[in-house]
Amino acid sequence: MESIVAPQLFSNAASSRDPANNRIAGQNLLIGSLRIRAKHVKSDSCTANPTWYPGNQTEYPQICNSYFSTRNEKTDTYDVNGLYNWSYQGCEPDIPLQTIYGQYKDYPCGGYTVDIPFNTTLDDALEIIKEFRLGHFARVSTVRLLAVEFFVYNPAIDTFVTVKMLVEVTEGGGIIPVARIKPFVIFPATDSWLSLTFIFLLLVLFYCYRFAMDWRQDAVQSGNKFQFLFNLWNLLQFVNMFIFFVVYVYFFIWWYHSVREPALFPRATQAYPAALAGIAELYTMQLYFNSVNTTITLIMFLKFCQLNYQLNILQRTLIKAAPSITA
Repeated sequence: MESIVAPQLFSNAASSRDPANNRIAGQNLLIGSLRIRAKHVKSDSCTANPTWYPGNQTEYPQICNSYFSTRNEKTDTYDVNGLYNWSYQGCEPDIPLQTIYGQYKDYPCGGYTVDIPFNTTLDDALEIIKEFRLGHFARVSTVRLLAVEFFVYNPAIDTFVTVKMLVEVTEGGGIIPVARIKPFVIFPATDSWLSLTFIFLLLVLFYCYRFAMDWRQDAVQSGNKFQFLFNLWNLLQFVNMFIFFVVYVYFFIWWYHSVREPALFPRATQAYPAALAGIAELYTMQLYFNSVNTTITLIMFLKFCQLNYQLNILQRTLIKAAPSITA
């Protein structure tokens, strides 16, 4: 923290007080604050073997810190010798998808958090980090996650980036460093974007209508309402259609949260922009589900080309040309 993170994000220069000068790596503007988050487990979250770890001896007080779970998580005030104490902060209200995705485990929102505004001088930031060490903010025996989180914005490409640098500590003492860096955008309320979005939605609805008509016709002819879905290609169409609707649910929630936060302008606040975390996850979920849709659509398109005689000439040409290509 002292040798890499703090010197890269904070400065003693007077110009660093101006948010317009909070830049790293070119045009990337630092937004709001740096958030440092720790998640601890309770000291009595498991029971040690009394044969090897006698708890009745004062020299060896029986302390056992288990794996992380919502049941084992410590949520009362984190106090160290009465000198340093941190309060547990719960989930941010009205912000979706606040889960922190690690490599060893996924962690719910909340934790012991400290925000350091980016207009803080480097010396003051180092003092805060020094208090972390003196106060055992990340005591290895009880901490299960230490996260350093911040956001940047690049005006040249109108793109935000969420940066999460995590250190997971397993119950066995293993240390797992993880970096999550995701670019994302906030919904642009432009006429062209909205037009394309709703035109595609109309095409999806028309696709659903045709699928429902084909299903109804098959049910009338066969007398079985579900026989239509027993066909693999019809089932793929149904899954594709369902995922399209899931994507649109995420899309409209992403749209709602993008336009309801007028203070998201990068230089408008020195607070940690927690609302951006939810928007980033909503955007990412759209990408994940759309990738599945793309794969299914490609498979169905290739199958259509195989069944269509006029389009199948391409595949037959490639098959006949294959021996000469590999010769």
